[in-house]
Amino acid sequence: MTVRSRCWTMAALAVLVSGGACAGVEPSRVEAPGQWSSTAVDLGRGLTASTDAPANSRIANVWSADHLRVLVIDGSRLTVKNSNGTVLAEPVQIGSLSEIEWSPDSRGFVVTESDGGLVGSWSATAYRLTSTGLAARNLGQLVSSEFQKREGACSEIPNVGASGWLESGILLVVAEAPPHSSCRDMGAIRGYEVSAIDGKILKRYDEAELRARYGHRLGLRFRVTP
Repeated sequence: MTVRSRCWTMAALAVLVSGGACAGVEPSRVEAPGQWSSTAVDLGRGLTASTDAPANSRIANVWSADHLRVLVIDGSRLTVKNSNGTVLAEPVQIGSLSEIEWSPDSRGFVVTESDGGLVGSWSATAYRLTSTGLAARNLGQLVSSEFQKREGACSEIPNVGASGWLESGILLVVAEAPPHSSCRDMGAIRGYEVSAIDGKILKRYDEAELRARYGHRLGLRFRVTP
Protein backbone atom coordinates (compact mmCIF):
# COMPACT_ATOMS: atom_id res chain seq x y z
CA MET A 1 0.00 0.00 0.00
CA THR A 2 1.35 3.45 -0.89
CA VAL A 3 1.77 6.24 1.66
CA ARG A 4 -1.01 8.20 -0.02
CA SER A 5 -3.49 5.31 -0.01
CA ARG A 6 -2.55 4.51 3.58
CA CYS A 7 -3.25 8.14 4.50
CA TRP A 8 -6.73 8.10 3.00
CA THR A 9 -7.50 4.78 4.67
CA MET A 10 -6.65 6.38 7.98
CA ALA A 11 -8.84 9.34 7.12
CA ALA A 12 -11.83 7.09 6.56
CA LEU A 13 -11.31 5.55 9.98
CA ALA A 14 -10.72 8.80 11.87
CA VAL A 15 -12.16 11.98 10.44
CA LEU A 16 -10.71 14.32 13.02
CA VAL A 17 -7.27 12.92 13.59
CA SER A 18 -4.58 11.85 11.11
CA GLY A 19 -1.01 10.66 11.12
CA GLY A 20 1.78 13.16 10.57
CA ALA A 21 3.47 10.88 8.01
CA CYS A 22 0.63 11.70 5.62
CA ALA A 23 0.65 15.44 5.99
CA GLY A 24 3.72 16.72 7.78
CA VAL A 25 1.60 17.46 10.86
CA GLU A 26 1.85 15.30 13.95
CA PRO A 27 -1.28 13.42 15.12
CA SER A 28 -3.14 14.32 18.29
CA ARG A 29 -5.92 12.82 20.37
CA VAL A 30 -9.26 14.65 20.48
CA GLU A 31 -12.49 14.16 22.38
CA ALA A 32 -16.16 14.98 21.75
CA PRO A 33 -18.85 16.04 22.31
CA GLY A 34 -18.55 19.68 23.23
CA GLN A 35 -20.52 21.68 25.76
CA TRP A 36 -22.59 23.32 23.03
CA SER A 37 -22.44 20.91 20.12
CA SER A 38 -22.59 17.12 20.16
CA THR A 39 -20.34 17.02 17.10
CA ALA A 40 -17.74 19.62 18.10
CA VAL A 41 -14.26 18.88 19.39
CA ASP A 42 -13.97 20.05 22.98
CA LEU A 43 -10.55 21.61 23.50
CA GLY A 44 -11.09 22.09 27.20
CA ARG A 45 -10.45 18.52 28.26
CA GLY A 46 -8.30 15.52 27.50
CA LEU A 47 -6.42 16.72 24.42
CA THR A 48 -2.96 15.98 25.69
CA ALA A 49 -1.42 14.16 28.60
CA SER A 50 0.60 16.26 31.04
CA THR A 51 3.70 14.39 29.93
CA ASP A 52 3.18 15.47 26.33
CA ALA A 53 3.22 19.24 26.81
CA PRO A 54 3.90 21.94 29.39
CA ALA A 55 1.27 22.60 32.05
CA ASN A 56 -1.80 24.59 30.99
CA SER A 57 -1.15 24.02 27.29
CA ARG A 58 -3.13 22.22 24.62
CA ILE A 59 -1.91 20.42 21.54
CA ALA A 60 -4.38 19.09 18.96
CA ASN A 61 -4.83 18.72 15.23
CA VAL A 62 -8.43 18.81 14.02
CA TRP A 63 -8.82 17.79 10.38
CA SER A 64 -11.43 18.96 7.90
CA ALA A 65 -13.88 16.48 6.39
CA ASP A 66 -12.02 16.40 3.06
CA HIS A 67 -8.79 15.85 4.98
CA LEU A 68 -7.01 18.61 3.06
CA ARG A 69 -6.85 21.17 5.88
CA VAL A 70 -6.13 21.03 9.58
CA LEU A 71 -6.64 23.30 12.58
CA VAL A 72 -3.48 23.15 14.66
CA ILE A 73 -4.08 24.16 18.27
CA ASP A 74 -1.04 24.94 20.38
CA GLY A 75 -1.99 26.46 23.70
CA SER A 76 -4.20 29.47 22.98
CA ARG A 77 -3.15 29.75 19.33
CA LEU A 78 -5.10 28.22 16.44
CA THR A 79 -3.43 27.99 13.03
CA VAL A 80 -4.99 26.79 9.77
CA LYS A 81 -2.71 24.67 7.60
CA ASN A 82 -3.11 22.55 4.50
CA SER A 83 -2.24 18.86 4.39
CA ASN A 84 1.45 19.47 3.69
CA GLY A 85 1.81 21.84 6.64
CA THR A 86 1.65 25.16 4.77
CA VAL A 87 0.05 27.92 6.86
CA LEU A 88 -3.11 29.24 5.16
CA ALA A 89 -3.95 32.15 7.46
CA GLU A 90 -2.60 34.17 10.34
CA PRO A 91 -3.12 32.41 13.72
CA VAL A 92 -6.08 33.40 15.88
CA GLN A 93 -6.28 33.35 19.66
CA ILE A 94 -8.82 31.09 21.36
CA GLY A 95 -9.94 30.84 24.98
CA SER A 96 -8.92 28.27 27.53
CA LEU A 97 -12.42 26.79 27.36
CA SER A 98 -13.29 26.31 23.71
CA GLU A 99 -14.65 23.91 21.14
CA ILE A 100 -14.32 23.86 17.37
CA GLU A 101 -16.02 22.31 14.38
CA TRP A 102 -15.29 22.31 10.64
CA SER A 103 -18.04 23.10 8.14
CA PRO A 104 -19.13 20.25 5.83
CA ASP A 105 -17.44 21.86 2.80
CA SER A 106 -14.14 22.16 4.71
CA ARG A 107 -13.93 25.87 3.87
CA GLY A 108 -14.86 27.22 7.27
CA PHE A 109 -15.03 26.41 10.97
CA VAL A 110 -16.63 27.75 14.11
CA VAL A 111 -15.11 28.40 17.54
CA THR A 112 -17.23 28.60 20.70
CA GLU A 113 -15.28 29.82 23.72
CA SER A 114 -15.64 31.19 27.24
CA ASP A 115 -13.61 33.82 29.04
CA GLY A 116 -15.34 33.19 32.37
CA GLY A 117 -15.50 29.46 32.98
CA LEU A 118 -18.35 27.04 32.32
CA VAL A 119 -21.04 29.49 33.44
CA GLY A 120 -19.88 32.16 30.97
CA SER A 121 -19.31 34.43 29.21
CA TRP A 122 -19.56 32.26 26.08
CA SER A 123 -19.26 33.58 22.55
CA ALA A 124 -19.04 32.06 19.09
CA THR A 125 -17.18 33.12 15.97
CA ALA A 126 -17.52 31.64 12.49
CA TYR A 127 -14.44 31.71 10.26
CA ARG A 128 -14.23 31.17 6.52
CA LEU A 129 -11.11 30.73 4.43
CA THR A 130 -10.69 33.33 1.70
CA SER A 131 -7.97 34.12 -0.82
CA THR A 132 -6.46 36.57 1.68
CA GLY A 133 -6.81 34.58 4.92
CA LEU A 134 -9.70 34.20 7.34
CA ALA A 135 -12.98 36.12 7.37
CA ALA A 136 -14.54 36.20 10.87
CA ARG A 137 -18.16 36.71 11.89
CA ASN A 138 -19.25 37.26 15.52
CA LEU A 139 -22.38 35.15 15.97
CA GLY A 140 -23.25 36.63 19.34
CA GLN A 141 -23.80 40.04 17.80
CA LEU A 142 -26.31 38.47 15.41
CA VAL A 143 -28.55 36.75 17.95
CA SER A 144 -28.14 38.58 21.29
CA SER A 145 -30.56 41.43 20.56
CA GLU A 146 -33.09 38.97 19.17
CA PHE A 147 -32.77 36.75 22.23
CA GLN A 148 -33.26 39.71 24.58
CA LYS A 149 -36.73 40.35 23.15
CA ARG A 150 -38.14 37.32 25.02
CA GLU A 151 -40.63 37.89 27.83
CA GLY A 152 -38.99 38.25 31.24
CA ALA A 153 -35.52 38.45 29.73
CA CYS A 154 -32.52 38.77 32.00
CA SER A 155 -30.71 42.07 31.42
CA GLU A 156 -27.30 40.39 31.39
CA ILE A 157 -25.51 39.64 28.14
CA PRO A 158 -26.49 36.10 27.06
CA ASN A 159 -24.12 33.25 26.43
CA VAL A 160 -23.96 32.28 22.77
CA GLY A 161 -22.58 29.10 21.24
CA ALA A 162 -22.67 27.11 18.01
CA SER A 163 -24.47 23.76 18.10
CA GLY A 164 -23.25 22.48 14.77
CA TRP A 165 -23.38 23.06 11.04
CA LEU A 166 -26.74 22.30 9.44
CA GLU A 167 -25.10 22.63 6.03
CA SER A 168 -22.12 24.49 4.64
CA GLY A 169 -22.51 28.15 5.57
CA ILE A 170 -25.48 27.61 7.92
CA LEU A 171 -25.07 27.12 11.66
CA LEU A 172 -27.36 26.25 14.51
CA VAL A 173 -26.67 28.91 17.14
CA VAL A 174 -27.99 28.75 20.71
CA ALA A 175 -28.39 31.71 23.06
CA GLU A 176 -28.66 31.12 26.80
CA ALA A 177 -29.61 33.33 29.74
CA PRO A 178 -26.60 33.16 32.09
CA PRO A 179 -27.25 30.20 34.45
CA HIS A 180 -26.98 31.99 37.77
CA SER A 181 -29.47 33.37 40.26
CA SER A 182 -29.26 37.01 39.17
CA CYS A 183 -31.29 36.03 36.09
CA ARG A 184 -34.98 35.29 36.65
CA ASP A 185 -34.99 32.99 33.65
CA MET A 186 -31.54 31.54 34.32
CA GLY A 187 -30.60 28.91 31.79
CA ALA A 188 -33.40 29.72 29.34
CA ILE A 189 -32.38 28.97 25.74
CA ARG A 190 -33.47 29.76 22.21
CA GLY A 191 -32.17 28.46 18.90
CA TYR A 192 -31.39 30.19 15.61
CA GLU A 193 -30.46 29.01 12.16
CA VAL A 194 -27.87 31.54 11.03
CA SER A 195 -26.11 32.18 7.74
CA ALA A 196 -22.46 32.44 8.68
CA ILE A 197 -21.72 33.94 5.26
CA ASP A 198 -24.10 36.91 5.06
CA GLY A 199 -24.95 37.26 8.75
CA LYS A 200 -28.71 36.70 8.62
CA ILE A 201 -31.00 34.85 11.01
CA LEU A 202 -32.94 32.39 8.87
CA LYS A 203 -35.15 30.65 11.47
CA ARG A 204 -35.94 30.97 15.16
CA TYR A 205 -36.90 28.31 17.72
CA ASP A 206 -38.13 28.51 21.29
CA GLU A 207 -36.67 25.96 23.70
CA ALA A 208 -39.34 23.31 23.10
CA GLU A 209 -39.01 23.60 19.32
CA LEU A 210 -35.22 23.61 19.55
CA ARG A 211 -35.11 20.43 21.60
CA ALA A 212 -37.70 18.67 19.47
CA ARG A 213 -35.98 19.47 16.18
CA TYR A 214 -32.32 19.60 17.13
CA GLY A 215 -31.99 17.99 20.54
CA HIS A 216 -29.51 15.46 19.16
CA ARG A 217 -27.20 18.32 18.14
CA LEU A 218 -27.05 19.96 21.56
CA GLY A 219 -23.94 19.40 23.64
CA LEU A 220 -23.39 18.29 27.21
CA ARG A 221 -24.44 21.67 28.57
CA PHE A 222 -28.04 21.11 27.50
CA ARG A 223 -28.49 17.40 28.16
CA VAL A 224 -31.66 16.72 30.11
CA THR A 225 -31.25 14.03 32.76
CA PRO A 226 -34.07 12.31 34.69
